[in-house]
Formats: sequence, C-alpha cells, structure tokens
Amino acid sequence: MIIQTIKINNLNAAVYNPRKDLQPGDKEYDKLAKSIAEFDYIDPVILKSEYSERLVKAGFNVLNSVEHNFKPQGYTVLFLLAESHLAIHTFPEENKTYIELSSCVKDKFDKFVAAA
Repeated sequence: MIIQTIKINNLNAAVYNPRKDLQPGDKEYDKLAKSIAEFDYIDPVILKSEYSERLVKAGFNVLNSVEHNFKPQGYTVLFLLAESHLAIHTFPEENKTYIELSSCVKDKFDKFVAAA
C-alpha cells in the first residue's frame, strides 16, 4: 500500500460530482429555505426521508444509514450506498447545509442531481 500526502489545492474535483453553489431560486435552495422559515431549522426527519426517497428513485441501493443530532444544534445523516455514499450536514448557526453525493455510477448520480 502506498500512502501519499497531497496538498488540498492539488486535488481535482471529480467531473461526475460537481459542487453546486445553491442560490435563491434554485429548487433545492427554496425547499431548504421553506423548511427553515416554517420550523426555524431544517427538520431532520424531512431531510432523511426526502433524500432517502431521492436515492431510491435515482436507482441507488441504500445499504444503511446513520444519523446524529448535535447539541445544541446541527444534524448529520450518512447513507451508505452500494455505489458509494451520501452525506448531509446542517450548520444552523451558519444557516448552511452541506450535501455531498459520491458515486461511481454516473447515470444514477445524474438522475439524482436532475431531480434536485
């Protein structure tokens, strides 16, 4: 096994897994904003159920999930997929949510992104 140390600036983003900077008017941004306005935070039950459903609709095989509610605030859910993983982290104190889907199957990834 070869272990390398690489500076973060030298890492390249995967072409099939682009980071999307959500902005007002984006469907996903507006759903999260609505949840924040209605509940004063993003309801973890909504996040987990909605994204679990999206994964299945895109054709991913969900093997397991684990979640944690941080005190006094914040939430993380991780979905272990046969094709990789989905991670969702909320940062209410910063009014931010981080969503990352990594997949080795481009067509399923594209279906997931297209549904957002």
